[in-house]
Amino acid sequence: MKLTECLDRLLDEGLISNIAVRVGRFDTVLADVYRSAGQKIDENTRFDMASVTKVMVTTPLALMTLEQGAIALDTPVSAFFHDPRGLTVRHLLTHTIGIGHKPLNLAGNTYDNIADHILSIPADIPAGTDVMYSCPGFILLGKILERIYGRRLDELFMERIAAPLDLTRSRFLPGGDGNTVNSNVADAETGLVNDYNCRFLGGVAGNAGLFSCIADAEKYVRAL
Repeated sequence: MKLTECLDRLLDEGLISNIAVRVGRFDTVLADVYRSAGQKIDENTRFDMASVTKVMVTTPLALMTLEQGAIALDTPVSAFFHDPRGLTVRHLLTHTIGIGHKPLNLAGNTYDNIADHILSIPADIPAGTDVMYSCPGFILLGKILERIYGRRLDELFMERIAAPLDLTRSRFLPGGDGNTVNSNVADAETGLVNDYNCRFLGGVAGNAGLFSCIADAEKYVRAL
């Protein structure tokens, strides 16, 4: 089945609402395909990147910080927050902190104290014993980066990744500019992150919250 036929079928069956696909080989773009159930989609249309935030924001910022020597893989989390379990930066990056999905949108939790809450959550499995995909772990990693640099994660992304790579449409909290689509089509207001934990924390977190477009995503992939 051709790519265009596949995307048309997904749209017709209601499995997708908006999608942008760019196919390339080396320096050549071979195909651009856009499909939407409602609005016009182009290479600058912002999408809620969801957990790709981990790949485009938190991980590269952490790797830069490692390269600069501000942290090491075995730096203990206790160097930044009270942690009786002996977690390290390596545990956070490799999803081995032993804590899986957890609702963090609880009374008393805030952007400022969420790291302490995560570290109080009982572990599902002992740290370092197995991989368990962990949004809380990446939120915690984001808070460590903020503590190191004294800047919010969205500011760090704009300064250290978006600006050098000329990612002109990528940002947290983009708002509605007429060329943004939501993961949750029930949201009338565009530019709202779908991840409920990130939204509860104000739209900026190490696990989700980035909005980007296919043109910026290509620049980022080429940089990698």
